[in-house]
Amino acid sequence: MLLEADLGIAREAERNFIQHPAGMPIEVYLQADSVRESVAIPPAGAKGLRFSTNVFLQSGMVVKIAIPVVEPSFEALAWVVWCSKADKGFDVGLIFLDDAESVPIQMVEQICYIKDYKSSVLENEGRVLTTEEAAIEWMRNYAGKFPLLDASTCCH
Repeated sequence: MLLEADLGIAREAERNFIQHPAGMPIEVYLQADSVRESVAIPPAGAKGLRFSTNVFLQSGMVVKIAIPVVEPSFEALAWVVWCSKADKGFDVGLIFLDDAESVPIQMVEQICYIKDYKSSVLENEGRVLTTEEAAIEWMRNYAGKFPLLDASTCCH
């Protein structure tokens, strides 16, 4: 767990992380005996992915994530930079080990948000949207607020 003094730094960094939608699947696989030795506080300006889980993941652990909303499933190695207690389970922040993952994860997360939006519109408004219609509406209403990951600042 993060030290109390480090919590403010980690909370500031969380703002630069893309929040994975709760309604979309994400799979996390522990990588045996893989722990980064560096301090588990994101560097200033670090960017990455955050998600909620009911499993505690130790800061510094290396994990493999899979997001099966695209074919083939998006997979990448990342290190856990924080895991803090939340109302239901834990809030986890990851930074990818490979700088090149910043572009594909951003695209995959946008697809997750569009699929989540499509489901939400059906549930809340009763409108059935095609994926293309959902993408157009989501991009018009939300794309400008979506965090951008820059490969030069997202990783390690």
